[in-house]
Amino acid sequence: MWLKLDLSGINFEFRILHYVKSTKEKWDDEWCSIGIAYQSGKWLNYVRDSDDTLLSCEIETILDNLNDLLDDRLEFSKQIEFIEPEFALIFNPKKDLTKDARHIYIAPGYEIEDIDMEWRIFFWNDGLTENYLSLRFYREDLMYLQKYGSVKFFSHI
Repeated sequence: MWLKLDLSGINFEFRILHYVKSTKEKWDDEWCSIGIAYQSGKWLNYVRDSDDTLLSCEIETILDNLNDLLDDRLEFSKQIEFIEPEFALIFNPKKDLTKDARHIYIAPGYEIEDIDMEWRIFFWNDGLTENYLSLRFYREDLMYLQKYGSVKFFSHI
């Protein structure tokens, strides 16, 4: 089953196969097969399918942090990196802009900036490069990602 989202004009598709609940004994050998695609017009067409990129315990960590973010349990931004360095996720909690010195004036009703998550996808060219695509997931997108993970993996455990 693929999760498909339109992230402000970039079509994001994501799939996880071969997930098993992680164990303490074999956590470092419980790989999931990842399918991922980012497409937008003629300028972006990046597709990788069936790569062993994330461990089951890393999937669980993503969902735990996603739940914390959506339930307002994160106080500070949190970055997660993985054993395979192809992705990094940055979870950003709500922010009170009136406490941010970079803002001189904030219009009434816009004092709180809602949660989001940045998904960085690093590119390969004869090895990992420092170049990456950054995708921003807002609350509604995060809810779809959370639902995908909850239904796909944790409803049958």
